[in-house]
Amino acid sequence: MKTRKDKFGNINQREIANELGVSQSLVSKILAGRNEASPEMTGKILRLVQEKGYRPNMLVRGVLSGKTKTIGVVIPADGFFSEIVHGIHDCLTRAGYAMFLVWNDDHMVAPDSKKELEYIHSLVDRRVDGIILRPTHDEVSQMYFNEVHLRGIPMVIVVREIAPAHYDFVGTDDRAGGELAAKHLLELGHRCLGQIAGPSIVSTSRGRRLGFESAVADFGPTASCLTIEAPGFSNAKTQILELLQSTPRPTAVFAANDDAAAEIYVIAASLGLRIPDDLSVIGFGDLVFAPHLTPPLTTLRQNPYSIGENAAALMLTKCASKHKKKPAPEVMNIKFLPTLVVRGSTCAVKQRSQSV
Repeated sequence: MKTRKDKFGNINQREIANELGVSQSLVSKILAGRNEASPEMTGKILRLVQEKGYRPNMLVRGVLSGKTKTIGVVIPADGFFSEIVHGIHDCLTRAGYAMFLVWNDDHMVAPDSKKELEYIHSLVDRRVDGIILRPTHDEVSQMYFNEVHLRGIPMVIVVREIAPAHYDFVGTDDRAGGELAAKHLLELGHRCLGQIAGPSIVSTSRGRRLGFESAVADFGPTASCLTIEAPGFSNAKTQILELLQSTPRPTAVFAANDDAAAEIYVIAASLGLRIPDDLSVIGFGDLVFAPHLTPPLTTLRQNPYSIGENAAALMLTKCASKHKKKPAPEVMNIKFLPTLVVRGSTCAVKQRSQSV
C-alpha cells in the first residue's frame, strides 16, 4: 500500500517527463499554461502532476528568472503593526507573492546597532524581490540602505520616514494629527495646554509635536503650550510628573501616543486629578485598549491596514518595472489623514481648572 509520503514525494519535472516519455521542456511549458501539446497529452501531464503532488521549486525558478516573488518585511508584528502586516500580506497574496517577515524592535535601538543590518542582509541573501521596512528611528546607519539601493532592490518605508528621498513612503500624516488634537482642545475652551512628545529623532514624534504647537501658535497669544519630550513612547513617568506639576498646570494634555496617554491616567490619579474634569487627555493611535480606559480615551485613529496594503501595492509596481527593465516609477509619499475619535477623556474646560 502506498503511503502519503510515497504519493507526495519530491517529484520534479524531469521525473514526470520520464514517466510519460516526453521532454522536460514540454512539461515545463504545459505547467506554465502554454498550449504546446495535444489536449490528450496536456491532460495526461496535468493528471500525473496532480496525482504525484508536484509543487514547483520556487527557489530554482527564482534563480533562473531573477524573480523570486518574495518580499522581505522588517517590522514589529504586534499591536498597531500587526494590522500593517495584515494589509501587506493580503495585497501580496492577491498578486501571488509571498512574504518573509522579520520582526525588528518596537522600541528604538542604539544608532550604532547592527541588528537591522543583519535583518537586511538575511533578506538580501534570500534574494527577495523587494523590502518593506519600518526603521527604528532616523539615525539608523545609512550603510545598509545604500547597499540595498546599489543592488537595485526596491524598498518601501512605512510609518517612520528617513532622509534618503529615493525611497517610497507610506504612513500617517502625523502633523495633521497633531493639529487636529490641538484644535479639538482649543474648541473645548482650553488655553493652557501641555504635550508629552515622543523622541525628536523619530519622524512621527516630530510631526505630531510640530502640528500641535503650530495649531496652538496660530490660535493666538491667549493660548499656550508646554511641551516636554520623553525618551520613548512609553515609560515617561518623570516627564508626565513634571508636566502635571508645572505652574500653571495644563488643563489638557496631548500624548505622543496612546501608551503615553494611559500613563497620564495613572499619574493624574496619583495626584488626585480627575479625567476629564480636572484634566482633558488626548492620545494618538486608537490602540485596542483606548476605548476601554476609564474614561474612554479621545484619540487620533490611524489606518494601519491601508498603510500596509498601499506599501505592498507600491512594492509590486516597483518590482514589475524592475523585471520589465522599465524606468523606475516616480518616488511616492503617501500619507493617510488620521481621524479624531472623541470619547470621554476630553471635555469643555472648567473655569476653576483654568486658573489653577
